[in-house]
Amino acid sequence: MDRKKEKTKVSADEIRRYYIDVGKFLEQIRISKKLTSPQVAEALGTNKQTIRQFEKGEVRIHAFYLEKFMDFYGLNFEDISPNKRKKIAASEEIDDEEIVYYKSLIVRLSDIIRKQNQNLRQLCQDYAKLAKTFSTKAAEKANSSSMLQKDFDSSLKLVEETDKLINKNES
Repeated sequence: MDRKKEKTKVSADEIRRYYIDVGKFLEQIRISKKLTSPQVAEALGTNKQTIRQFEKGEVRIHAFYLEKFMDFYGLNFEDISPNKRKKIAASEEIDDEEIVYYKSLIVRLSDIIRKQNQNLRQLCQDYAKLAKTFSTKAAEKANSSSMLQKDFDSSLKLVEETDKLINKNES
């Protein structure tokens, strides 16, 4: 069966290749704009090692950072489609089937991210219970408990921001 028509399965290797390709594309844009990794890192609120890992495809680009890259470089999801970039370079038109395929890939990636966020949310809730138990049992160590609560609040805020980004991208 034709790979483009088989829209229900995406292998881990396809996802890995997608992230590598997107990373290379982001690196090309950065270089074409004569920006350094530290400059991009500062604009995105991270460090140069993370930017380099994204550009080399060594780590998956979370939706949170992918949206930051797209905003910073003025891109949209269609711009990061590997086959669209090849066809644009060759001055060809993009067929509807290809657009549907990559949009479905993005939807599946969003589903994966959503599931990861659900797991993260559960971990944060478990962490909050642990922090509450810890603070109850160790009232004399209020400083330690306070730090745990701040960490939890930061984690919860990150989950909420990621949910907003996913919901925005699904719209």
